[in-house]
Amino acid sequence: LNGTVTSVLCFGNATGGIDITVTGGTPAYSYLWSNGATTQDLINLVAGIYTVTVTDSHNCTITGSFQVIQPAAGLAVSGTVTNVLCFGDATGAIDITASGGTTPYVYNWSNGATTEDLISLAAGTYTVTVTSSGICSATGSFTVTQPPVPLTISGTVTNVLCFGNNTGSIDITVTGGTTGYTYLWSNGGNTQDITSLIAGSYTVTVTDSHNCTANATFIVTQPSAPLDLSGTVTGVLCFGNATGAVDITVNGGSPAYTYLWSNGANTEDITNLIAGSYTVTVTDFNGCTTTANVTINQPTALTATTSKVDVACFGGTTGTATAIPAGGTAPYTYSWNTVPVQTAITATGLTAGPYTVTVTDLNGCTTTANVTINQPTALTATTSKVDVACFGGTT
Repeated sequence: LNGTVTSVLCFGNATGGIDITVTGGTPAYSYLWSNGATTQDLINLVAGIYTVTVTDSHNCTITGSFQVIQPAAGLAVSGTVTNVLCFGDATGAIDITASGGTTPYVYNWSNGATTEDLISLAAGTYTVTVTSSGICSATGSFTVTQPPVPLTISGTVTNVLCFGNNTGSIDITVTGGTTGYTYLWSNGGNTQDITSLIAGSYTVTVTDSHNCTANATFIVTQPSAPLDLSGTVTGVLCFGNATGAVDITVNGGSPAYTYLWSNGANTEDITNLIAGSYTVTVTDFNGCTTTANVTINQPTALTATTSKVDVACFGGTTGTATAIPAGGTAPYTYSWNTVPVQTAITATGLTAGPYTVTVTDLNGCTTTANVTINQPTALTATTSKVDVACFGGTT
């Protein structure tokens, strides 16, 4: 009795076999195996020792034992997972160890890889089938995790209200990733929120406890131009009048504007002003202010005096009167109350009497002056006599 044993290739399977050959004795033979089988050969055996007794036709017997072996341990897969630290990255890894069975091992992963270990993995579940001896296999499933949501930055910007100020701020909210967070702003700040900002662009980099980062940029705006005043001043034309005016124009800032003048007015422009200094404060919609001072000028008072030449002879018309203006705004025009009216600076051909001149300056301001033309008393003559003493005499 001799035989050939087929070992179990995969631990725990029933793939062993014993193929025996009997010679000698007197056929036919009968078989009795320790597992109760009565066939010559055995198949589908688990590992173990099997004994067979062969009996020939004369009841002669022979006994033999055969050991079906298997690998020392079953094929098994274990592994260590390195999870993705930053949402959406591909930094995961799976390091597996195959044991049991019969080396070498063949690896087939669900993502198509055929290496023992995997690297550069995104989050997900990966299954590997390890095969030994071409038929034995073991399967392992490994899950690579990542933070549940990505590191995300949102924020609220408070813009600069008044051009050139530093009243802006940025208040951010960070979600996802793995707390705690650290912050680095493009202006060097390292707090979550930043204040006292001028207009401009600010970028923040947030880093979580796994060194995952997210960036966000925020724009702090301001009015396109500073609040600015310009204006046109109309001076008082005639001394002591209230004909001055200020017409201002406001640019920049944030409309609408409000106005407050030093004389209590709250309109944009003011009129009917006497000479003097006036201050206006303009406030825009955001409460930004600017102030301007203006001066309303006036000419000196328009006055007039006269000079004259009296009539030389009683009843004559040789008198003259000349106006002498001062102040106001030259040039001047004149109107004498003569008949007909004379409009030269000097009225001529005057008889004795009172005269008035009205002087008008360039702005229409007027003043009057009076003059009286005098004349000498009337020239008269009388005579006295001494008669001739003797007729014909000359005495």
